[in-house]
Amino acid sequence: MEDKDPDETDSSKIKRLALVTMKNGDEYTVVITQRDSVQLTITSNGVEIRLNVQQIKKTEYYDTNEEFTYPNPHPSRYFFCPSAIPLASGTGYYRNLMLTTISVFFGIGNHFTLGIGMELISSLFGRPTFFISPKWATKVAKNFHLGFGALGIALLNRSFGNRMNGIGFALATYGTNDDHMTMGIGITNRAGEFGKNPAFTFSGQVRAGNNIGIMTENYFFISENQKNYLGIYGVRLMSRKNAFDIGLLVSKDISQIIPALPFVGYSRKF
Repeated sequence: MEDKDPDETDSSKIKRLALVTMKNGDEYTVVITQRDSVQLTITSNGVEIRLNVQQIKKTEYYDTNEEFTYPNPHPSRYFFCPSAIPLASGTGYYRNLMLTTISVFFGIGNHFTLGIGMELISSLFGRPTFFISPKWATKVAKNFHLGFGALGIALLNRSFGNRMNGIGFALATYGTNDDHMTMGIGITNRAGEFGKNPAFTFSGQVRAGNNIGIMTENYFFISENQKNYLGIYGVRLMSRKNAFDIGLLVSKDISQIIPALPFVGYSRKF
């Protein structure tokens, strides 16, 4: 299956750098020089190779600097917050945050992403917490994406009853898959009642090298009585399929005790 960008024609993909994955697991980082319904002609290290399209599992086109040997495996998210860049159709990833929260995200079609997961510590006390996170996103112009989604959290508690809370959000992302920034706005919903004050986010990612990216994720909570801020600053260590996120979480409340808390996460693309 080939990853397609609905805003591009097939001719625009010729002479572009791409990662071609075969059904037997072989991968080629190549320049595609010609394509038709039967074969794909590629150039690798100056050698021309012809591949049978029936043996190709997927083709991921680079939206990246050619000095990198593979595409950014996770342009669709930061430490926790998503960007407006959608997952490619048929792809997905597993994520573990702080060893306490696990989730799986899937790309369905060219625009829709669905994530499901759970928080583990609450389950040890008989109050499991599950969440679901759908997102719809699309490219509206060169290097500009818009997205809309929600995060629904289900709290299962025998003593106090089950509860469903969540947040709806809108996102705007500017940049390439390697270097981009996202602004967002969200409205909370608790037991069917919407909050009066929105939350704002600003996140960014810069690919500083082939295997490392610099990231920041920031939340601004503004109400009539107070203003709160929560931020994460750190790096992403990446390979073709794996990514380790290492950062520092800062806020006004945390700073009253210690300067920052560590934040770690792991994800694997599939």
